[in-house]
Amino acid sequence: MSDDGLARFDATAFVEAIAEADVRAPLVLTCEHGSEALPPGFSLDGEEAWLCGTHWAFDLGAADLTRELGARLGAGAVVAGFSRLVVDPNRPLDSDTLVRTVAEGRVIAMNARVDAASMASRLSLWRAYHGRSMRCFYRAVRRLRCRFTASRRFTKGSVASSRWAFSLTAKRLSRLSFMRGSARRASRRG
Repeated sequence: MSDDGLARFDATAFVEAIAEADVRAPLVLTCEHGSEALPPGFSLDGEEAWLCGTHWAFDLGAADLTRELGARLGAGAVVAGFSRLVVDPNRPLDSDTLVRTVAEGRVIAMNARVDAASMASRLSLWRAYHGRSMRCFYRAVRRLRCRFTASRRFTKGSVASSRWAFSLTAKRLSRLSFMRGSARRASRRG
């Protein structure tokens, strides 16, 4: 433990990259809520124990799904190995819910008073996750010589090439078939 009460830890140890070096598909899967692990210095004690194993801590099954899809598709994948109760990597840095203080109307004591040292530890996790995600994405783009296409916009010009890439979160997997179909239709017309 440090003088401020927080244990020092390597934030990159809480981010898992899957198939980062062996990408075969123009695809990077991301899983922002893949674990309920709490880094050293963070704990859910007493009345907060009810949060363990719930969707407030992580998305149940999302990490396993991301790993399996990554393996089957030959896609790069990045999984956050820390609970979103510490910091939510699916939020921008200026979000009011970057560090959630209330769940189901109950105060989360671990997050009620976040001092500068605690916030710095939390942000190191957020940055480690996003840094690894971007490195994985850029590695896939370079390796496959992909064109970048935004995941939510498909126009005729943006998918003229048969090589394209997008980032896909575990929550948006249902859009995969729609996106593939849109890309095929656009490339046939182009």
